[in-house]
Amino acid sequence: LMLCGSWTVVNHVDIKTGATFQLFGSMAVGRNWSRRNVKVGENGLLQIEGNVTVYGDVILMEGATLEFLGSDSEIDVFGEVKYEGEATVTGTFRDVRGKF
Repeated sequence: LMLCGSWTVVNHVDIKTGATFQLFGSMAVGRNWSRRNVKVGENGLLQIEGNVTVYGDVILMEGATLEFLGSDSEIDVFGEVKYEGEATVTGTFRDVRGKF
């Protein structure tokens, strides 16, 4: 799945096992009063070129990859970053709250 532009997600983002989600733009997941998570399933791939705000947790399952593209990407995680097995985070990005 590839998304371009600005997106607001009111529910959780669940990238299934072996799936790929590419984001080029910005995405907000949840709200400050309505915490929602981003979960990258086993061997899943989340590619980000842009800005992401997660008002919950980022959950990386076994074999998951979170890849930041370009040099200006940023992520702001209000919850925690949870590793549920060995996962990979690559690329150049600004970690707004120092969760990675």
